[in-house]
Formats: sequence, C-alpha cells, structure tokens
Amino acid sequence: MSNDHASTSVTPATETSALPTFTRRAVVTASASSLLAGGLTARPALTAPAFLRQGEKITIPLFTTENDPNSLNFFERTISAFQEQYPDVGVEITLYQDENQLEYITTAFETGTDLGIFAPGSANIAAWAKQGYLLPLTPMIQRIGEDDFLPGTRIVVDGEDYAMPVQSNASALWVRRDLLDGAGLPIPTTYEEYLGAVQALHGKNGLIGVSSGVGAVPQLTLQYFTPYIHQSGWDYFDHAGNLTFDQPAVLDAINRFVEIMKYTSPSLYNATFQDILTAFISGRAVFGTFPGRMGVNLAAQNPELAEKVTVVAASAKP
Repeated sequence: MSNDHASTSVTPATETSALPTFTRRAVVTASASSLLAGGLTARPALTAPAFLRQGEKITIPLFTTENDPNSLNFFERTISAFQEQYPDVGVEITLYQDENQLEYITTAFETGTDLGIFAPGSANIAAWAKQGYLLPLTPMIQRIGEDDFLPGTRIVVDGEDYAMPVQSNASALWVRRDLLDGAGLPIPTTYEEYLGAVQALHGKNGLIGVSSGVGAVPQLTLQYFTPYIHQSGWDYFDHAGNLTFDQPAVLDAINRFVEIMKYTSPSLYNATFQDILTAFISGRAVFGTFPGRMGVNLAAQNPELAEKVTVVAASAKP
C-alpha cells in the first residue's frame, strides 16, 4: 500500500506488504498498539493495561509510508475510535518514504528511537525479531483468529507472531483498450502479443509502452520483476531453501523482463510506486502494472480514461 500502492503478480507473485509491527523500546507502546490495531472492529474490548489505569498520558508514534487521502482518513478514524476508549493515549502519525524506509528504521534501532507502530517491508522482520528489536503480537493475532490470515502472510519466529498482515498484493496488467483497438491490436494473452503491443505503440503521440519500473524501493522491483520468475516455472529459492534463481529458465525470464522495460520511460528506472500510478492515470502509458489500487485511483482521478481501460492477468511464458 505504500505511497498509493496496494505495499506487497500473476502467475500470482504474492508479496505481503504493509505489515505493521511494534518496537520493543517500551512495553507501554506495544500494549496500546495492539489495541489500536483492533480499534474499529466489533470484537470484545481488551482489558486496559495497568499503565492506562494510572491515568498517565502517553503518545505513541505511528510511522507509515501511506500518504494518500483514503489511507490517512482511515488512520484518523481508527485513532479517534481508539481514543474514545483510551483518552489518555495519543497517536502521532509520521510519514516516511518507501525509498529511505529501511535506512530510516535501521538508524532508529541503532539510536534507540522508538518507532512505536510501523509498517516495514516483510523481508527484514524475522531478523529484527531475532535481534530483539520487536515485540511479539501473538495475542493480537490469536484474538483476531489465525484462520483469518491468508497462508504465508504471517511472520512467525520461534512460535511468536511479529507482524500484523494487512494485505497480499497480486499485480495485474492494466490496458488502454482504445489505443489497442485503434492500432488493430488484440488484448494480449501471450508474452509475444504483449511485447508486440508495447513495441508498436511506444513513442506514438508521446506515449510510453508500459508504466512499470524498478528502483531503490526493494518491494517495488520485486513486485514487477517476480512474475517473470514465477512464469518461468521457478522462484528465487525452493521450499527447502535451495537456490533456484540460477536455473537457465530464470535467465530467459530476466531477459523477457528487460525487453519489456525498454519500452517505458527512463525516469521509471528509478521509480517510486506513485510514479507508476501517475504515469498511467495521466494517460501517458498504453499499459500499466499495478495491484488493484490502480483501478480505484484511476476511477477517482480520471473517470473518463477509466472507461477506456480494462485489466488482465500479466501475460505468461512459456
């Protein structure tokens, strides 16, 4: 969901993203954070921790990369509902960026800065838990119900949950039907048709073939590159932890991805999620790769263009 992307691919490359977790800096922070996570649910209220019954006023930091109006509105409503039950606890939202998120978090750990509630990429959570930086969230996960979470989205270390799964993204291919119809091209169902369409239309009337990208945000590159790996029949590692990224079919997948990326804007070689959204929603691209938030934002920001757009699975090969 970060910066208007919905953080964490078809044949679906599933990336669990926006996994809120809590620092170990203060038990006070963790207790209230767990309550915040359930602020708008109809589940039974938890017993107030002892420190709240003492009437002590505290402020919990909430760090997020979510800067779109809908997400910020959700945070404000959730915090307001939480504070009706715990008026002595404030929650202060701080925005940070996808591209410097990992550096920001690492520096905070090194300097002893309390991050309170924050939503990092999933790749580092297990290591941070083992290093003692995070508090386990097992009681909250159990209260919600373990069966409520999609398989593979929980992060369990030594029997304890250390993140609250929020979403599991599947990227799709957004298509300008009007441009393909005008050029006599079909909606692509194969990689060859997809590549042929971006080659044919890239550069026409100032268009780019595809709004997609790579960049300094680790989750972004994984989001748009991983489908090609999965479509080759392989992955980075197998279930036993053995390397599979070195298979010849994976190199073919990399070459297919590189070939498609020749037909985007050079500025998207260092993209953020918002850049990819903006390029497609503004009408500059024939294709766009993004999860469902592309459609939501397109309909809200450019409804006339939305009428000319459809969405399909990313073309697979072989």
